[in-house]
Amino acid sequence: VSGQIVAGAMVLNYGTGSQVINNQINGGWDPVAMTDIGADDGIIVSDEAGLNISGNTITNAWDAGIEWTGNLNGAIIQDNTISNVRIGIGGWYYSNVSGSQFIANTVSQAETMFYQARTYCLRPAGWDLKHLMPADTDVLWNNNLYSGNQFIQPVLQQNPYSNASMFNFAFAFGNPAVCSSDPGETLPTPSDFQMSNNVFINNDFGVALAAPAFFSVGSAVIDGGGNVCSPPSSSAPGNYLNCQPGN
Repeated sequence: VSGQIVAGAMVLNYGTGSQVINNQINGGWDPVAMTDIGADDGIIVSDEAGLNISGNTITNAWDAGIEWTGNLNGAIIQDNTISNVRIGIGGWYYSNVSGSQFIANTVSQAETMFYQARTYCLRPAGWDLKHLMPADTDVLWNNNLYSGNQFIQPVLQQNPYSNASMFNFAFAFGNPAVCSSDPGETLPTPSDFQMSNNVFINNDFGVALAAPAFFSVGSAVIDGGGNVCSPPSSSAPGNYLNCQPGN
C-alpha cells in the first residue's frame, strides 16, 4: 500500500514481503479528551515476514502508531513520523521480533517511543479464527537493529515506572497466570528464550522520561554507542545502555 490518504487503521496479517510506504494515516483520536474514540492503532500487523513500513506519517491513535503481534521477522520499519499516540512503536501479546531494523523513526507527543513485550505463553498452531496462526516454538528477541530513532516532546505519565522505551520479553513465565485462555498454550522453559544481539546505535530516547529499560538478560542488548537518554531512574532496573545525557 503506497501513497494513500487513509483514515483509521491498516491491518496486515500472515503476509510475506508486504509494504506500507508513504501513507498518511490519521486515527481520529482526540488526545485532549483522552477517550478511546477513533482508531486504536495506525498500522497493525500479525505474523509478517519481510515487511517494509517506511515513510509513513501516523497521527492520532489512542494506542500505538505501529503495532504487531506474533512473529515479526526480517522487517524494516524506517523513516516513519508518529505523533499524538500513547505508544510510538510496539509489539505484545505473542510478540516475537527477529532480524528486523527500526531506523530513523521519529515519535513525538507520546508516552513511550518503543514498548515491546511478550505478554502470553507459547501458543499452539491454528488457534485463531482462520486457523492460520503458526505455533510458537521460542520466545524471540534477537538480531534486531535500532538506529537513529528520535523521541521528542514526550507526554509524561503518572505511572512512576514509565520509561522512554521498555523492552520486556522475559516475563515471569513460572507463573501460569500469565498464560491466556487459548487451548493448548504452554509455559516456555528457559531454553525457549532466544534473546541476543539487539544493537542500539545513535538513538535519542528523549530527555523528559526515564532511560530505556530492558527486562531481560544482559546479553540481549548491545550498546553500539551514540545513544542519548535522560539519567537512569531507580524505577527503571535493567537499563544496559550507557546513554549520553540529553540537553
